[in-house]
Amino acid sequence: MDFEFLISLQVINVIYQLSLPLSREFQKVDLDLVQAMDLAKDLRDELKRIRVEADTFPGIFEAAKKIAETLDIEIKHKQKVSRQKNRANPDVQSAEEYFRVTVFNPFLDFYIMDLGERFIDHEKILEGFSALFKHDLSEIDKAAEKFIETVEFCQKFLDSGPTAVLIELKMWKKYLIRKGDIKPNNSLKALDDCPEENCPNINMLLRILATLPVSTSTAERTFSSLKRIKTIQRNTIKEDRLNG
Repeated sequence: MDFEFLISLQVINVIYQLSLPLSREFQKVDLDLVQAMDLAKDLRDELKRIRVEADTFPGIFEAAKKIAETLDIEIKHKQKVSRQKNRANPDVQSAEEYFRVTVFNPFLDFYIMDLGERFIDHEKILEGFSALFKHDLSEIDKAAEKFIETVEFCQKFLDSGPTAVLIELKMWKKYLIRKGDIKPNNSLKALDDCPEENCPNINMLLRILATLPVSTSTAERTFSSLKRIKTIQRNTIKEDRLNG
């Protein structure tokens, strides 16, 4: 065990603490991709701030330093050489700066990039879906262009053209107001208040949004029925095996 390992553990501990609320939100059964994207953007912005201001790393370094002193681990870093053999060869003076540049910053960069690829890159498509959750008709008018682009993207699943679907959206909002100013904030709740017979296209858009995968953080489930089938097959087909 060396000091670089201790620094890595402390970096992971701090960053994962920041992302823990996001991870818990992802495991909710009623979370949709619009909400997931907003949460991911908030986390990304905070990580970018930490990356630029570097105000978090001194605390990380001190925590690792205390553990190193307890375990009698020497705090040292590689010195810059004229001929570079390793990628981590920055021109720094202190151990703290070295580990910030070679461990902390690369981990943050990777984490920010991964958030973007998994969630935030879907922003353009989801901007149109967000019109479904705007409760003021003037706000819907402002989001009409993006909404129409989303309708065109999902056109093969809909019965009407973009203009008709936009009108249907406004009619649905008026229907919710008459029912008592209902304001659903995610696709599953909105589906409960969107009658398919009256608003078939909006209902379909909500179904599409609700079925978009958010993450794979939910626990895996064992299919016991398949396990029994595999056991029976393996007991009856001699040397052959069933894989599944």
